[in-house]
Amino acid sequence: PTDVVSIHISCNKLADLDVFSKSDPVCVVFTKNHPSDANWVKLGETEQINNNLNPEFAKYFEINYYFERDQMLKFELYDVDVMSREHIGNLEISLGRIMGSYNQTYTDDLKLPGKPKSRGKITVKLEKVNQSNDMIYFDAQAINLPSKGFLCFGSNNPFFFVERTRSPD
Repeated sequence: PTDVVSIHISCNKLADLDVFSKSDPVCVVFTKNHPSDANWVKLGETEQINNNLNPEFAKYFEINYYFERDQMLKFELYDVDVMSREHIGNLEISLGRIMGSYNQTYTDDLKLPGKPKSRGKITVKLEKVNQSNDMIYFDAQAINLPSKGFLCFGSNNPFFFVERTRSPD
């Protein structure tokens, strides 16, 4: 038996590795089907969030959760700069441990391999993916927006923000 779950990642109080600004974190996610497997397989990586030590990544990952199989996940956080990636920290955990956590939400310290000091917190939330072919259609419009420009200079840049709602914790 399997379920498809989505993995949502957020962090807080990350180590600030930049001198003149805050870190620009990205999270790389790896998986392996058994703890004794030698190689990790890259599942993907999140978007980079600039100047933020408390990122909530929009990109999420879907994975098959196999009941009674010990699947491992690894989360590696990096501060991405123009010419380099500095390692903030890691978390390695079994998918089953996250599934067994309250509300399928798990928070732990990020650490560099072999180092005991915390470099921030990572929260991983799992949600069961419900398969549906339902389509939602909607129209949106904006009328009589105030102008923020002066004469011909400047312009408005209106936008709509559409977000998927999640069940409350």
